[in-house]
Amino acid sequence: MITRVRLENWKSHARTDITFLPGTNVIVGINGAGKSSVLEAIYFALFGEVPDGGRRISGYVRRGAERALVEVHFRLGDDDYTVLRTLGKEKHAEMRKNGRLLATGKAGDVNSRVKEILGLDKKLFAVAVYARQNDMEGILSMEPRDRKVYFDRMLGLERLEEIRKKVVSLANVVKAVLRGEDVSTLSMMLEAKRTWLKRAEKETEEAEKTREGKRREMAETR
Repeated sequence: MITRVRLENWKSHARTDITFLPGTNVIVGINGAGKSSVLEAIYFALFGEVPDGGRRISGYVRRGAERALVEVHFRLGDDDYTVLRTLGKEKHAEMRKNGRLLATGKAGDVNSRVKEILGLDKKLFAVAVYARQNDMEGILSMEPRDRKVYFDRMLGLERLEEIRKKVVSLANVVKAVLRGEDVSTLSMMLEAKRTWLKRAEKETEEAEKTREGKRREMAETR
């Protein structure tokens, strides 16, 4: 549970300190008062970026200020955690558990700690926890089948379902061969399944290489 959010020079917030209580909390204000920016600040504190990837993050520093600060406190079980990040000329990130420093300095180290403790990354958080102003209405208005497809696509489950179906089909072919059914036809089917599995393995290997390359690029960028 998020217990406190502290903002300094974050968009329209010169100095804002909000305490959240157990249960449902509602933030009320006129348009442009900074309601959405509080949620964006929480996202930034946890993952080091804002939900809208197309928006320049430097624009979140309040006009006239050199640095913005976001601090989010949350409780998990019996432990209290604090994540603090600054944005602007001076960039800093740190995470604490019950006041003890867990990670500091590199944003990537804090991101890894957040993912480890919360058990989810920014993509899953954006789908399962964080809903932008107009997104929830669209999701709720979907037909149940379309909603399932939407979440499967967002969570990357489509590929897993495809693999599951192929494996089941392959298992059925093997069982038929063992029962002594038409081996010639089944052998062709089996060979087709083998070819598909090889292609899937190759795609997986290429995806791993791409991911490793991105990791190196991120390390070099840092």
